[in-house]
Formats: sequence, structure tokens, C-alpha cells
Amino acid sequence: MEKFPYSTIPVLLIGQIATNKEYEGKGVGTSMISWSIKTAVRLSSKVGCRMIALHPHDDVIDWYEKRQFKRITRARGQTMMYLDLLVTA
Repeated sequence: MEKFPYSTIPVLLIGQIATNKEYEGKGVGTSMISWSIKTAVRLSSKVGCRMIALHPHDDVIDWYEKRQFKRITRARGQTMMYLDLLVTA
């Protein structure tokens, strides 16, 4: 089990992003996550932001992994994912 020291690293927690079923497969989710990444990169030069973290539903974990997010399973079985902006930028 990998640990994520989010209490000691500046992280933008975006929680969960969802797309209405009508818009699945049309790039809306990709646009939302791209906007989140660009915003986090912009903020990182002003307030410090190293990573984006989120708590995905199980059915979208693969979707995030395809976008370079890394998975962490926390002690209580909760899945958390993160994207290191230094690797992305």
C-alpha cells in the first residue's frame, strides 16, 4: 500500500469530477480535467501546488490512469489518485 503524504505537499484536491451520461465519450471529462491541470499549474507559480489529488469512483479509475494519475489505496480501502504536476508540466 503506497502512502500519499498530502498533508506535507501542496495539493489541489478536486474531489470528484462527473459527466452527465448524455455527454460521456464526447470529451467533456477530458476538458474538465485538462482545465484542472492547467489551473493547478498556473496556481503553482503563485501559491505552491505540486499535485492534483482526487477520490474517484471505482468505475473511472482506469480513465484517470490513462491520463497519468497514480492510484493509492488508503488504509480503510479508500482509493485516492494523484497527478504530479512536475512530471506533467
